[in-house]
Amino acid sequence: MKRIIGIMAAAVVLAGAAWALWWQALASGQEAAIAAWFDARRDQGWQAEHGTVEVEGFPVRLERRIQNIALTDPGTGWSWNLPEVSFFGEATSPTVLRLSLPDQHLISLPREKVEIGHSRMIADLSLAEPISSET
Repeated sequence: MKRIIGIMAAAVVLAGAAWALWWQALASGQEAAIAAWFDARRDQGWQAEHGTVEVEGFPVRLERRIQNIALTDPGTGWSWNLPEVSFFGEATSPTVLRLSLPDQHLISLPREKVEIGHSRMIADLSLAEPISSET
């Protein structure tokens, strides 16, 4: 009986460790994807900057906050400044995310600045291509 309990306890510990590694791999993958996206914008000649990137939500969710985002396309003179962008999703569905924009952000056009204010702006994103039943 003690052996069975020991095996069960070891299985629970192993499963917990595997889940923690999975969650950390997802968090690291998101961080790399964010860095790659900003790098790609800079490679296209944009000013693309951000402040801190925070992650939380262990063990079930991945909640990511990116602070102080500034995107500028020098070719058009268009820019977008946001104090924060948040996105979150379940660790069991890493390609389905919910994006949340702050209540206030600023879009600058060549001839004017537009302050956008709203009570809630949320978008659901599916980052995986749907599987087609057609072959």
